[in-house]
Amino acid sequence: MKRILPIIIAVIIVFSSCASEKASPKEALLKICEAEARLPAGTIYSTDNDEGSPEFLRAELLAVAYGIPLDFSGIEKGAIRLSGARHPAEFAIFLCKDEKSVTDVIGFCNQRIRDLQKNTVSSAPLCGMSQEEYDKYLSGAFVAVSGRYVA
Repeated sequence: MKRILPIIIAVIIVFSSCASEKASPKEALLKICEAEARLPAGTIYSTDNDEGSPEFLRAELLAVAYGIPLDFSGIEKGAIRLSGARHPAEFAIFLCKDEKSVTDVIGFCNQRIRDLQKNTVSSAPLCGMSQEEYDKYLSGAFVAVSGRYVA
């Protein structure tokens, strides 16, 4: 619980600053990353980046990582942070187009968490963790919602 408390506080702060629904998911994600003291190196992919940029958040990446169909049009903007190190540190924030899209994106994010938890036997060694450490780390994973934002 010690590790996830700063992130929960950051999510609450970010969501309160997003109340007007004008905040960029990338900006919000950067604030969450700042709250994590020992965050390993990683890459932020965002729809705010230029489409030609390697860090542009492409539909193909969302399909592979989150199972979001390529033709899904419910995300207005989004940003995800994937770990570049052998560590399961991942964050995502999506601004959805409407309430139905919020429900869909919650489902995609919860499925991502289940997929990560289902593969602990093979993933833990890749992250340099025991299965118990990896399971404990993933037990802190959660999906938060505020208005049309899903994190």
